[in-house]
Amino acid sequence: MDASDSIGTEEWREFDGMLQDLRMQIMANREATGREAIESALRAKIHGATFRDVLIIGLRSRLVRLADERESVRRFMNANARNTGILGNDGPFAEYERARANQEKKLLAIDEEIRVTKRRLKDFGHY
Repeated sequence: MDASDSIGTEEWREFDGMLQDLRMQIMANREATGREAIESALRAKIHGATFRDVLIIGLRSRLVRLADERESVRRFMNANARNTGILGNDGPFAEYERARANQEKKLLAIDEEIRVTKRRLKDFGHY
């Protein structure tokens, strides 16, 4: 029996998700561009790591990405809040209000994903 036989479908799905997060981190950090270079950087990043290690590395990467996304949404929300004060409650306000509502939903979704990711890291004894 191979070690990979004991890993279930859900774990493989999570592993693939962590690899994708690591690819995104490589691109965001401008460590590599182009598919082959990104895959090479990914392989270097996880070389010698166990399945569990890759999950932990990926979860940590996901937390960094989510924190950056959260900050970006907060900045847009703050900018929209300043703009609505200037524009008042007429026509253009409705556009900013829709944007604010969408940003609020996105912020709540990010917060939930952060919570889930932290809980998963805690499962591994890493948070």
